[in-house]
Amino acid sequence: MVVAKKKGANPCKSIGSKFQSIFIGGLEKGFQKYGEAVSRWPVAFIIGSIVICAICSSGIMLLEENTNGNELWVPQDSDFKENGDFVAASGALAGGGTGGGAWPQSCQSSAQGGCQVCIEGGILELWANNGSYDATSQASIDALTDASLLAKINDQANLVSGITGQKMSIEQFLGGLEKDGTGQITAARATKFNFVGRLHEDALAENETQADLDFETRFIEIGNNFTLAGVTAYVNAARSFGDVLGGSIGGDVNMLALGYLIVILYVMAMLGKFNSVEQRALLSLTGIMAVGMGIGSAYGFCSYVGLDYTGLHSILPFLLLGIGIDDMFVIVQSFDNLKDGELALALAQRFGLCMSHAGVAITITSVTDLLAFGIGGTTVLPALMSFCLFAAMGILFVFGYMITFFLGWFVLDQRRLEDVRDGFICCWKKSDWSPNKCSQTSLMTIGFKKFADTLIRLWAKIVIFILTLVIFGISLYFVFQLETSFESTDFINEGTYLRGFIEASAEHFPNSGISGNIFIGDSENILNNLDEVQALMTQVSEDESLNQFATRALDSFPFAFKKWMDANKPASTNNAILRTYLTEFLHTSGRPFRNNIIFKGELVCTDPAPPIKIITLGFTHKAYEGVNEHIDKINAFEDSIKKWSDKFGANARVFAYSALYANYVTMEIISEELLRNIGLALLCVFIATLILIGDLLASIIVVITVVMVLVDVSGFMYLWGLSVDTVAAVLLTIAMGLSVDYSAHIAHSFMVNSGSRNDRIHETLVEMGPAVLNGGFSTFLAFALLMTAQSYVFQTFFKIFFLVVVFGVFHGLVFLPVVLSLIGPGTIGKENSISPVTPITRVASAWEGKGGKPNPQGKF
Repeated sequence: MVVAKKKGANPCKSIGSKFQSIFIGGLEKGFQKYGEAVSRWPVAFIIGSIVICAICSSGIMLLEENTNGNELWVPQDSDFKENGDFVAASGALAGGGTGGGAWPQSCQSSAQGGCQVCIEGGILELWANNGSYDATSQASIDALTDASLLAKINDQANLVSGITGQKMSIEQFLGGLEKDGTGQITAARATKFNFVGRLHEDALAENETQADLDFETRFIEIGNNFTLAGVTAYVNAARSFGDVLGGSIGGDVNMLALGYLIVILYVMAMLGKFNSVEQRALLSLTGIMAVGMGIGSAYGFCSYVGLDYTGLHSILPFLLLGIGIDDMFVIVQSFDNLKDGELALALAQRFGLCMSHAGVAITITSVTDLLAFGIGGTTVLPALMSFCLFAAMGILFVFGYMITFFLGWFVLDQRRLEDVRDGFICCWKKSDWSPNKCSQTSLMTIGFKKFADTLIRLWAKIVIFILTLVIFGISLYFVFQLETSFESTDFINEGTYLRGFIEASAEHFPNSGISGNIFIGDSENILNNLDEVQALMTQVSEDESLNQFATRALDSFPFAFKKWMDANKPASTNNAILRTYLTEFLHTSGRPFRNNIIFKGELVCTDPAPPIKIITLGFTHKAYEGVNEHIDKINAFEDSIKKWSDKFGANARVFAYSALYANYVTMEIISEELLRNIGLALLCVFIATLILIGDLLASIIVVITVVMVLVDVSGFMYLWGLSVDTVAAVLLTIAMGLSVDYSAHIAHSFMVNSGSRNDRIHETLVEMGPAVLNGGFSTFLAFALLMTAQSYVFQTFFKIFFLVVVFGVFHGLVFLPVVLSLIGPGTIGKENSISPVTPITRVASAWEGKGGKPNPQGKF
């Protein structure tokens, strides 16, 4: 045949057609050959996939959960991470107790009177003597009356701790205060006691011992069991958040597991037909097994390469289950969609045709999902990076096992079916069997035919187009109302002891503020720069926008030491003399400041103090309204402190640090990282669909559809009371991957069908619609039970994924077909995309009348 170039032909279209013919046609032919190969040697492919799974999954033995927030949700190149590592390495926050018993082993200690004393903060410090509670303290407390107690706490000039020797701010330990007209305290509704333990969090987690955990457990038990008429005790320990959060999530994970069981039952019901031979219940189980193999292989492989595993990774099995089931339905649907002439082919040829269609379809979605999550793996947030890379590997493995393990069992199951053997008892061959009439009727196919008949009408297209744009407009408006936030109380279930503590603290101590330390380290000579230290702390104390408890700054080490030297020693600038003074000071009235100084050697009472490595200066500033104000104020505060570094030497480090700042470091960049990841992922999706679908217009339409889904989901997140936090960021990344699937399948099927646009959309909805709807509905079933979840993580999980399924399926099965029917590109053409095959004996149907035998259809 001679093909002449038409006059005025579009060269770009000609190039696109050649690309479609060469690449897409080649891909389909490759999958055709592959399907024929699996059909001939299914057992070999099954065994091979099991071996690969066994090797990769063995890495699960190395899997350990990382709960270190600073390692997971803080950029590793950030100043906060660098400062945190410096603090941890210096030991500035670490302490150690001596003596027997659980508390001395677990407490933060301070040298008082020549011994190590556990630091405990509370109003009782007002009655302590010389650093401890003695018989005189107890007698004074026993003799207290309401009048004498009020007189004591209102004597501002003498509010001095008998433990530390420092002035006290009574608002730190008394909450819900009532005052008279002169400002005198008349009553208080709450009091707070702090037991300061060794740091067991973040970078120092490895120092945690079982004795410390046991002590905290006992501490919590005592607090929760405390009884006193008219008084309620609330307790919180270092381990409380992890314990309560883990318990909350653990209970909801059980519901998620039950959801998986419901999905399995649904797949078993929908994959085959309702009769004893054509039902595919056991095949459904092999599909679920393929997903499980993919999950195990991904977890094992990622463990081998050292990726972090976090609690949020427990969502991954659900994601991979949804993707795997989608692939399973597409493969089976493609086989069921074979035409009469194709049904007469040999089994190997039929599976070749099946995979020529299904293989390309699931490759498109798998590659786009993999690229979307792969881009997420470049984020600066380690936990999100790890999650995305785990997901990408899981998608790759699930795809691999679907076209090997599942497809091999599909071949064997089809041989069983055509040999008229029972679906459950496979060795039971039925000699006189015919399917019941009801089982040969597909209600879903009938429904999609009627739906397609309606959708191709002009009035239906107009209604759908307007409805979609209205929803998009409303959603886009509310997207700009979304806020970035992090509320720790959201993660704690109501009714738990920790939720009670947090709510009581917020009620009675609303202005407790955020506490931390200013660190001055690696200075050449801090003692000769005490004037600068005083100036620094004065700046902090006088900044009303930051500081609430100025006494903490003004009574800090440099002021106390200078005051002591002025009263007891002649003035000197000699460093050796100043170090001698410092030793004496820290062994007398300066004992409370021993924990504020880290030396480069051991402090001995008879020798000059060793060179100072670090000094810490405490601060407490107000807690601001809203995340954005927190971020702005904290950044300004940190910058103002950092500017002092040059005043303490070329290599000096001066910075403000609080463990609570970690949340705001994450919140500051999480929206930016989320938008970056989605933007790059959309670019990759566009490129992948352009290559795999082979048409520029189709790829643009798919990407626009995906963007509309994400906008709708984000807008309705706001209406459902959600905000952008770490959980939402992970789930929106998943939403990006899932929303591609619903649209890509429809677009690919439209491209390979022939005829007018309406004809192609009609055929697409009938052929691929059931698979897409089954995939979306099975995804919904997996998390449907989470609508009653108690934990914030799974409540958010349900809300976002419900929106993803609703808007993803709507845009994929309703809006996208309308757009394609109006402006969709030309066809690739099924007839030109695969190699021709020669049919064997042509038959009218698979079953020859009632009671007849099945046609062998070329079985081996």
